[in-house]
Amino acid sequence: MHKAASETVRNGRQAGMPAPARNKRGSAHGVPGFAGETARVHSPKKRRCEERRARHDAGMEGVHKAGSNRAKGNAAPIEAWPGQREGRALRLARKLLCDATFVWRDVVPNVVPLVAACMITKNEEKHLPRCLASLDRMVDQINIVDTGSTDRTIEIARSFGANVVSSPWRNDFAFHRNESLDMSTARFNMVVDADEEVVETDKEDTRRHLEEDVLPPILLVREHLAYPGGKKMTVLAPRILHAIAGIRYIHPIHEQLDVNNCEAVLSSVTLMHHGYLSEDELRAKEQRNFALAKSMGASDVHALHCQARAALSLEMWQEVMDAAGLLLERDASPIMRVEACVLGALGAYHLPDRERLASFLAKGKDTEPECHDLLLIELMDLATRYREVLQKSGDSTTAGTFLRPWLLWHDRRQIAALLDGILGRRKAVVRVEDDDHADAPSTPPSGQ
Repeated sequence: MHKAASETVRNGRQAGMPAPARNKRGSAHGVPGFAGETARVHSPKKRRCEERRARHDAGMEGVHKAGSNRAKGNAAPIEAWPGQREGRALRLARKLLCDATFVWRDVVPNVVPLVAACMITKNEEKHLPRCLASLDRMVDQINIVDTGSTDRTIEIARSFGANVVSSPWRNDFAFHRNESLDMSTARFNMVVDADEEVVETDKEDTRRHLEEDVLPPILLVREHLAYPGGKKMTVLAPRILHAIAGIRYIHPIHEQLDVNNCEAVLSSVTLMHHGYLSEDELRAKEQRNFALAKSMGASDVHALHCQARAALSLEMWQEVMDAAGLLLERDASPIMRVEACVLGALGAYHLPDRERLASFLAKGKDTEPECHDLLLIELMDLATRYREVLQKSGDSTTAGTFLRPWLLWHDRRQIAALLDGILGRRKAVVRVEDDDHADAPSTPPSGQ
């Protein structure tokens, strides 16, 4: 009987019956499942009752294969009613699993947003329209925490369909960033700043990967940073977070994700950051950051690091050196100690304080002997001392007489141009510091 019953079902329908109508997912109407799954047509109720009665009379309980209501093969004799209850439990479990599959595959994607943009804003009417327009077809939801805008920021945000809440500024970027994450109901949260925009990104392909791939809690994006003078830099930033991981930010300034050795992969998303192009805007941000970091006290390693970085941008060399010195006294990681030495050496170089400079360089090299930044600062110091010597004794372009010829050609303008290039001040032409050498040749004469 079981063999005959199984032979009547082929490709999901009884022999001789027309194929059931299909929905857009490839399943028969009323039968949930993955695309391409064949529908199952059950035996008539009378036949099921007869099969069950036959098994009961024989004292046998069929072994049910997952996904089928027909018993196949034999099983060892067991007590009839416990076996009958077990069969009902298995059928109920399969039904619940089938219903759950239906909800997840057919209902959840239509109810739960895939990607939400999470932002904090304050007086961003200049940048916000460009940012929100770039999110079109990329995100399903935009959540904005506004910390006290007095311009048209909130009006612009709502015109793009954003969910906006107002939250008084608490001098804590991590707090407000977490507020925006808490607003989200999406499966993935994409953290964006108002002065950024999505560029060079295949949005449909990105969404497909987010929906179908098994991904770690954190996805990195490429972020292009543009600075005054045409300088550019690209960094990898952790900006897309799996909501189910519950990851949040820490630190009031230069907030960071509160994770440790968390897995991450690189996504195809690219952001362009425009907020550093204006020197006035950049300086205003660094002044805010310096004041905020200084208010956090001198015992916080992260605060001291942010204080030194902000002071560096503001060219407050004494403050850079002092914060770096305090940072070295704290229990910081080796990477943080090296960066403190770099920051302190830069402050000492510009003051100048050659004794402190030598100390910072020595401590940094003890931890990382081939640190690029430390070697460059050492080169800058040597070049500066070399130029000072030439200014005192004269160089090869000086219209004077020397007791003996020099083995090498020495030109103060060349070393000045080198230092300008290293320090990022060199423009299209070489800066000439003293007018009396303006007409002197910059290359040695033939035979020199």
